[in-house]
Amino acid sequence: MKNKYAMKYIYPVSVFLLLVSPAFAGESYKDRQLFMAKSFLNKAETYMREGAFFRSRSYYLRAYRKFTSAGDPGGQFHSLKGLGDLNMRRGYIDRAFDMYNRARYFAYQGGQVYTSMYVDLCRNVARVHEHHKYYQNAVEYMKIAVQIGGRIGDGLHQQDVAFIAKLTALYQKHGAVGR
Repeated sequence: MKNKYAMKYIYPVSVFLLLVSPAFAGESYKDRQLFMAKSFLNKAETYMREGAFFRSRSYYLRAYRKFTSAGDPGGQFHSLKGLGDLNMRRGYIDRAFDMYNRARYFAYQGGQVYTSMYVDLCRNVARVHEHHKYYQNAVEYMKIAVQIGGRIGDGLHQQDVAFIAKLTALYQKHGAVGR
């Protein structure tokens, strides 16, 4: 008698745990994390376009945490690059530089090097170096942006070449010293 009633209650409970609990769900838990992270990333980009920087920052951080828990370096790259762009727009150059350097690491981990976002990241790092008057580093990053941008067909290739000429002239005039 006891086994008959035990099977009657154990089966629905085990099915419930399998559907609800992320520990038993396996791959679907990762899929949910990625779905939530992508929705946070979309919200962050929307808020950044609208100028709501604090909301955008919080959603970029949420997306970064979700991508980290899901183990997706490509998503981490997008989140950190977005945080760097946000800090650049707000005028926090050093914070932006930190986010861009962290994003570069995840770009290499996630195979995002030959993308237009990586070219844009190199341009922004070159702008940060130009701001700090490290012209030699700025020239090197712009050369990377021109090289990869030429391979993938980036539309700003001619502007990048002109920017390299400007940075090279500044480097020849001032040298490799910073501030």
